[in-house]
Amino acid sequence: MATRAYSRLRGASQRTQETENLLARYPRLGEQELARLIEIFPALPPIDKAVIA
Repeated sequence: MATRAYSRLRGASQRTQETENLLARYPRLGEQELARLIEIFPALPPIDKAVIA
C-alpha cells in the first residue's frame, strides 16, 4: 500500500498508523475496531486522508 511507504518516509503519527492498520483489515473489523476507525479517521491531517484515498 502506498500509504505505508509514505508513512515510513515522513514519520506518520500513531493515529495515522492505526488508521492504516485498520483499513488494511477492513471489512474484517470487529465492532469496536470499526467504531475506532470511524472515530479517528476525521481527525487525520488532510494530507494523510489524501494519500490514503
